[in-house]
Amino acid sequence: AIEILLKSLSGQENEYQKVVLPTKLVVRESCGAQIQEE
Repeated sequence: AIEILLKSLSGQENEYQKVVLPTKLVVRESCGAQIQEE
């Protein structure tokens, strides 16, 4: 059961890195662009 839990957690981490990190980069770029425009 522990191994399955660890696998699911690692899978969630992978999904987190695939989705959240790119989103953060996009937000930074958009925020940076807005700041530069102002």
